Amino acid sequence: MKNVYALVALLWLYTQQSFALQKIFIFHINGINTTQAEAIENCKQLNRAINPKSNLIGQNGNIDLLYNKEPQGGSCQLCKELDDIWNQKRFENLSLDDFVIAYIKKNHLNIQPGTPEYEALKSSIKDKYFEDPEFMGSNFTDILGQFKQKVNVGPDLRNLLSFIDNTNTSNKPKPYILLLPHSQGNLYANNLYKALTINEGYNEHNLSIYGTGTPAANNLGNYISQIYFNDPGYLTSSNDEVINALRRLAAIPPVQPVLPANITIPRGHQLISCYLANPLSRNQIVNNVNQILDYFWLNILYSDFEDVGFRSKKSFRPGVKAIYSGIEEDGSTNVGHLAVESKCKGLYYFVLNNPSLAPELPVGYQCILENS
Repeated sequence: MKNVYALVALLWLYTQQSFALQKIFIFHINGINTTQAEAIENCKQLNRAINPKSNLIGQNGNIDLLYNKEPQGGSCQLCKELDDIWNQKRFENLSLDDFVIAYIKKNHLNIQPGTPEYEALKSSIKDKYFEDPEFMGSNFTDILGQFKQKVNVGPDLRNLLSFIDNTNTSNKPKPYILLLPHSQGNLYANNLYKALTINEGYNEHNLSIYGTGTPAANNLGNYISQIYFNDPGYLTSSNDEVINALRRLAAIPPVQPVLPANITIPRGHQLISCYLANPLSRNQIVNNVNQILDYFWLNILYSDFEDVGFRSKKSFRPGVKAIYSGIEEDGSTNVGHLAVESKCKGLYYFVLNNPSLAPELPVGYQCILENS
């Protein structure tokens, strides 16, 4: 009988997922020398600054934490954390293919890239690549586990969905992920990007990174920022003494270089007391993050309609009866006010319209009305 109840519960979850729009998850990944309480406070202050206010966002519309934990036990914890960053920087540009080729040479295998044998070997050892703390960082496996726990459905539901749909659930549409790392969190965000795009079916359209105070040589998740908004997808101050010190160390081979500074604000490296406290950097973070969210919101909206032509009528997905589009009488487009005071009152979904991405839609907010 207990199994029957479990099956009914899983079926109910499935029906809820079938009619729900894809969600957005926003995660902060903290840097070194940060307690969990301090990392949670980072999330709160990012929430206060960005103020996304959308029930399309997971965790009740809040920015969630993927905690980059401090090392436990032993002496000089900071020394361990700095050594961790040093190793991540040494192997920063080591790709999965580089790892496979090195494995072939080490084991004297006669396997050529591009062959079926190579792809089979690559598939069989890729977990070793992602599990190596020297390449990925000592906390990477834990951070990846936190991500999967907060985003992915559990194995029981995944098996049930496979049974009902007779399809591979790994091919189902993914939620939209925005990573907001600070300091070493940027290195972990890049490695998380690798793992999610290689193993989990994510791509540059549903996974984005916007980093602050970054020690990384690049931002793997800057496609949306760069292609659609001509923005590099990160913010580092020319007066960030921590990153400047690392930049000098990065001149020592084989450590990879550090992305150039792209803003000048007073000295500091901390997320709250430096990057969010200064109006110039705070506004830039808020604007650039909201651009990425605009892109996500529009993609979620369009994914639920069949586009039958430019400037032509769209057919609704099952369960949707209408879309309301408009702005407030004072010209504002505050989504919280719109949801409470306008035709969107009590609705489950709303998304922001960005006219630069959707010229066929009027300026304002799009409210998806569900059939009751």
